Amino acid sequence: MKRLGTFCLCMTALVINTTSAETYSSEYWRTVAEHDVEAAYVLLSDNHPAALAELGDTRFMSALSRAHAVASRKSRLVEDFGGYQAVLAEFANAMGDRHVRSRPSFVKARPLWPGFIVAMRRNSWVVVDEDAGGGQSLINARLVSCDGTSADALGRAILGTYRVNWQVPAQQQQAAPWLLVDEGFGAWQRPQRCVFQYRNETRVVDLAWRPVKREDLWPRLERAIGTGQAGFGVARFEAGVWISLQDLGPRAETVLSALEAFHTSVRLADVMVIDLRGNGGGSSAYGRRMAQLLLGRNYVMANLGSPDDACESVWRVSDANVATLRMYRETFGSARGPDVAKLLDALIVQADEAQREGRALTRSTHCGGGTGQVVRAGRAAMDPARILVLTDARCFSACLAMVADFRRLGAVQIGQETDAATRYTEVRDVMMPSGLSTFSTLQAYAPAEQMVLGPFIPTFKFDGDISDIAAVRSWVANRWGARN
Repeated sequence: MKRLGTFCLCMTALVINTTSAETYSSEYWRTVAEHDVEAAYVLLSDNHPAALAELGDTRFMSALSRAHAVASRKSRLVEDFGGYQAVLAEFANAMGDRHVRSRPSFVKARPLWPGFIVAMRRNSWVVVDEDAGGGQSLINARLVSCDGTSADALGRAILGTYRVNWQVPAQQQQAAPWLLVDEGFGAWQRPQRCVFQYRNETRVVDLAWRPVKREDLWPRLERAIGTGQAGFGVARFEAGVWISLQDLGPRAETVLSALEAFHTSVRLADVMVIDLRGNGGGSSAYGRRMAQLLLGRNYVMANLGSPDDACESVWRVSDANVATLRMYRETFGSARGPDVAKLLDALIVQADEAQREGRALTRSTHCGGGTGQVVRAGRAAMDPARILVLTDARCFSACLAMVADFRRLGAVQIGQETDAATRYTEVRDVMMPSGLSTFSTLQAYAPAEQMVLGPFIPTFKFDGDISDIAAVRSWVANRWGARN
């Protein structure tokens, strides 16, 4: 599977202190919510491949129907911008793939918080950050409940409704620090009293909600998630070679160039670590090229297929999707190299032909490839088991595709459990009629993939602080160094 990657022209939310929108009537907010819900429904119905009956994705079609019905009903109850945000966010989240998202055009410059941040640590809600000074510290205290509701139930009800798929542990981990942050979300009620357990002591805390500068709070929330940042580059370490690849965008090109500079000496290393910590995706073509550099083109093609086989991405042929393909070619095609340009040219030819023939997809819904099984055909240039793929909870989208590829090729996954997505690809954000938010759709799918991609569970789990590069490298060296 090849995901073209991060081509979308994304909008940045405007940070504001006040807005005249706060003076608008309830009738106005109901009207814009109703119109934007319908626009989001049409966007998915007309452009998402899974909305086509011929794909047989009954789960998606049922989810879309239910989400639309719920959003339509709740939009008639909206009274303010917070309620509007809640309706659109719940609609997007109900689709079960974080690629489908609702993003507001503006956000609060000063959200409210109680002076501390909780995070998920080993299935518990733990205080990991707080304002210094004043009162008894809560650091490392476990959050038990708030206002009589358990922390788990509160997370599921709020974060699992409006932010993430609560069935995916990695998404729970990513969303957890936002549990006690009030951004003015209409459906969110601030807890007033919470119970904590610290060692053998129970503490009851009345929350003192207060404003905080967004630019000060957000870095702390990101750190609280508990994932890493691989960075970019190739270097030797005590047990072999460490390849750092934090995303699959254009900077991956420099990593591939550095890897080529090592030539065959790389393959002689005791272990080779591909560090994907913090990798949220991009284009899986970079991962495929890395696999060919390490294991040999023939081995990779024998096991994963060639770029021209019948298992590559299939696009839904709508006017907007085809226009997006042409925009990709004109705007990004040459900059991403000849392989991407060739792929886009081929997709455009297929889309034009499908439109002339009245077909809804660029090519067949079936292919001769596998369904995700490990195959291992041919001889690799090095032992694939010496390649360690290090992941954390942020691994998403094309990162998942890369992990799937390397697992099939025989590499060993280590670190944390990944995020999850579906086999649908190529996200596109669209401004809603009100101008108050964007909503996204997916435009293509990978027929060789299973319906759900991930979460991938590591063969060897790292239980420490995965953001601590020294600790992670020491763990790898002690376990896999010197051909252990």
